[in-house]
Order: sequence, then structure tokens, then C-alpha cells
Amino acid sequence: EPRDQIAFNTAGFEHLEKHGRDLAVPRIVPTKDGFSSTQLPFGEQNVVRLLTYLEGVPLKDVDLLERPFEDLGRFLGRLDHALSSFRHPAMPFELAWNSATVDRLSSLTEHIIDLERKALLRNGLAEFERQTNNSLSKLRHQVIHNDANLGNTLVTANDTRTITGLFDFGDVVYAPLVNEVAVAASYQISSRVNVIDMLTSLVGGYHQYCPLTLEDIALLPYLIKARLMTTLLITSWRASLFPANRNYILRNTDGAWSGLQLMAEIDVSRLVASLHQVCDLEA
Repeated sequence: EPRDQIAFNTAGFEHLEKHGRDLAVPRIVPTKDGFSSTQLPFGEQNVVRLLTYLEGVPLKDVDLLERPFEDLGRFLGRLDHALSSFRHPAMPFELAWNSATVDRLSSLTEHIIDLERKALLRNGLAEFERQTNNSLSKLRHQVIHNDANLGNTLVTANDTRTITGLFDFGDVVYAPLVNEVAVAASYQISSRVNVIDMLTSLVGGYHQYCPLTLEDIALLPYLIKARLMTTLLITSWRASLFPANRNYILRNTDGAWSGLQLMAEIDVSRLVASLHQVCDLEA
């Protein structure tokens, strides 16, 4: 990782120490000299940080029908509210996992072998460019966590109704604020739930702490698809680079393919109307 990005990431932890003390996120344990990080005197002088451990059960171990979608939204809203004043000289910088720039990954479709799936991705990328052209830059931007996936989000074993922690801040990035919701939502989409109801609960919770705008909601469906496409493009590319580790790299792609197909079939106007209602917005 570039040193300026490591400094940016460390500064984010320091910011949350001051502005998000009530949030269950990892905390930096300072060195004996009071610094947030140090360097190992080996090889390339690797930067080392020590973070606290969060107790909990990851959402991947909780049945989909028992997951707290609204409280997940509330937790992310509280986090982004705390991060809203965070600034750092290293931002913005390019990050492959910033799905708001998924169009930069379009050449990676060559690594998709299945022709039907390749067509689904190419159509999705064309739709993203068409629907977001000249609009994304006008959305509110700030630093977001950018990776509230099923392995990073925690509940307690005896209460799955409340999010009790979030970790893995390695993909923190400066991006459209609403992309925080889009990323989290992309991991919850399944044929086992009513997708519109799930998204309405998630967005409703987030809106309580980080009010969304009509412009945010208009692009949310396409940003959700963008995250799913980002996952598929990057993992397919990496699997081609490291074929011996292919099964591990592609372990979550079946869910992403299914989610992208479900989002391609969804009634966007009905979804947007439901989100307007839960956010008390008038188009």
C-alpha cells in the first residue's frame, strides 16, 4: 500500500477516536511512545499498527431472514455522520474497490468466460454509464467505510437484531456518500428476501442519521449494481492471475451473479417510490 494511503487510513481511525467514541469499531493501540503506528526494521520498513479486537458474530453466520437491515443502516449512518468532517491530504485517490468508478474496470470483462454472464456485465456497465453520466460528480462526497460486507459486520450470538460492530477499514475511500448504502445492500440481496422491502429498511435506518436526497436515491439502484459488478470483475481478474487460489478468490461470486440478475429484473420506479416514502421525500 502507498504510504500516503496508510497515513490516510490511520488518520481515519484517529478521527473516529475523537468524533465516534460511541461506535463499536476497532481502536488503535498506541505504541509506548504514543504513536499510532511504527515500522519494523526489516525488509522494506513495513508499517505496523495494533488494533483492538471486536467480539461478535459476523452476519454471514446469521440467517438472511433474521438480519437487522434497518439497524445496519442506522449503524452506517452514525459512522458516516462521524466521518463527515474527516479530511486528509491523501484524498481522493484511486481505489479499484471504489465501485462508483466501476467503468474504469470495463476491460476486465475479458476474464469472464461464460458468454451469458459476460453479456450481463457489459449491459450493466453500459446502463451504469448511461444512467450516471454527469450525475455522480454532483452527489455529496465524503470518506466512507466502503466495505460493510457479511464478514465485517457483527451482531451478538444471543441478539441478531442489533449491529454491534464493524471492522476492516482497509477500503476506506472518498466517494459518493450514498455508496456506503449501496455497498452494504449489495451483500444482502437474495431471492430469499423481498429486495425492495430489504432496501427500504436499510435506507430508512441510514436516513435517520445521514439524510439522503432525491439525487442520492435516484442513483442508488445503479450504484448497487456497480458494487456487484466490481466484485465480479475484480475477482475474475484476480482468479486469472492466481489460478491456484481460484476457488478461494471466487468463493463469493455466485451470490454476486445472483444479486446482479435480481437487480436487473427489479422494478426501479417501484423501488425508488418506496425509498422516497421511507425518507419522506417528494419527487
